Amino acid sequence: MGVVSNDGRFRFEVRSCWFALTAVAAGLASPASAALFSISPIAFDFGDISLGASSAQQVVTVTNVSGSPQTLNLAGGGAGVFGGVQNCQGQTLAPGASCQIFYAFTPTALGAAAEGTTLSVNGQSASFNFEGNAIDAFRISPIGFDFGSVAVGSTSSQQVVTVTNVSGSPQTLNLAGGGAGVFGGVQNCQGQTLAPGASCQITYAFVPTATGTVTGSTNLSVNGQNASFTFSGNGGTSSQPFLISPVAFDFGDVSVGASSAEQIVTITNVSGSPQTLNLAGGGAGVFGGVQNCQGQTLAPGASCQVFYRFTPTVYGETTGSTSLSVNGQNVSFSFKGSGIDPFLISPIGFDFGEIELGSTSLQQIVDILNVSGSPQTLSLAGGGAGVFGGVQNCQGNTLAPGAACQVFYAFTPNALGPVTGNTTLLVNGQNASFSFMGIGVSPNGTVPEPGTLALLGLGLAGLAAARRRKQ
Repeated sequence: MGVVSNDGRFRFEVRSCWFALTAVAAGLASPASAALFSISPIAFDFGDISLGASSAQQVVTVTNVSGSPQTLNLAGGGAGVFGGVQNCQGQTLAPGASCQIFYAFTPTALGAAAEGTTLSVNGQSASFNFEGNAIDAFRISPIGFDFGSVAVGSTSSQQVVTVTNVSGSPQTLNLAGGGAGVFGGVQNCQGQTLAPGASCQITYAFVPTATGTVTGSTNLSVNGQNASFTFSGNGGTSSQPFLISPVAFDFGDVSVGASSAEQIVTITNVSGSPQTLNLAGGGAGVFGGVQNCQGQTLAPGASCQVFYRFTPTVYGETTGSTSLSVNGQNVSFSFKGSGIDPFLISPIGFDFGEIELGSTSLQQIVDILNVSGSPQTLSLAGGGAGVFGGVQNCQGNTLAPGAACQVFYAFTPNALGPVTGNTTLLVNGQNASFSFMGIGVSPNGTVPEPGTLALLGLGLAGLAAARRRKQ
């Protein structure tokens, strides 16, 4: 403030101004409403889950970061097909202690699903985001059959559709449809409970009632999953020496970088004399094609095989076709399959809460899980996240099916106030995007309110000018 001295000159009292400015700044820089809890992670990707199955659980951890015990009262947090159960309600957490909320994806419809929810813990809110993709629970194949020439009134050899449970949980089967007239249709599936990886069968046979070419088709529903079959045959005698079947294959969902189980074409000598085989064609790109037939001599009724396997190189549905010539007898095959992610990379969103400047938070962890059916050697790119760090134990690792490695993030704030960040990680070309948030606080747990530092800066500038005037 300004005063008049004994000699009548005006003097500026710096100390009084400093005290006044400090009081103003103190009024503007109030302590932040310190969070009582760290609630993280906050975003999850459950990847591809078979319809009718449930994913592995993913976990939100609620940690008491206050200096006193907290008795918990939770509200909200349910997330539809992503569930939500917890062991927190009514618990009293000591400082540093934690409890958990568990989410799992149980899809009810095919395709992508996304949902969000808000949870309140003693009035402190947290928002969670979930995503996942529902895929078929069963592999149903083959889907196309050629029964060749069969005498009118007689019955062909049986050909078999295999229904395999490719979900991660037991499935009790309910079948509808599937009858196919002169191609018959019997099965041992109805009411069976198939363990993961187990199969049952539907058997078709051709019983021609007239001479000439006969075709047919049918639709089958297995627990609501649809499959369409096509059939062909010839009533009466034929000059064709071989029965070559099945002719259409569906490999279902296969992880990019992995290979499906083999599916088999059988070539049977239906002539009355030995046949020495000469094969041409039959290659099918990503559907492969190897055989044990070339140069073989098949006795009447004997068989050899052509093996196809799907090894997807891109995501999404892939179709293909090929023609095979066996001693000049031609047959056409069709294939389809879908490439899906080989890895489950989750969680994908993190909230580190309030961390003091100069300190580093506890680590939060991303798991990279090999959900394909074959070992995967990892090549990672990206994933750095500035003040949120990023180290990993994955690069060059070979993960067996079901094995995992980790990426670790920790928050080291370099400024007061809220900080957000994001990054993209590539794992063998598969993308994952992560988001981060945290708050830098001073050692006494305060964060300047918006505008405080600017006002304080103006005040200090005025003080410096006053000092210059005094001098």
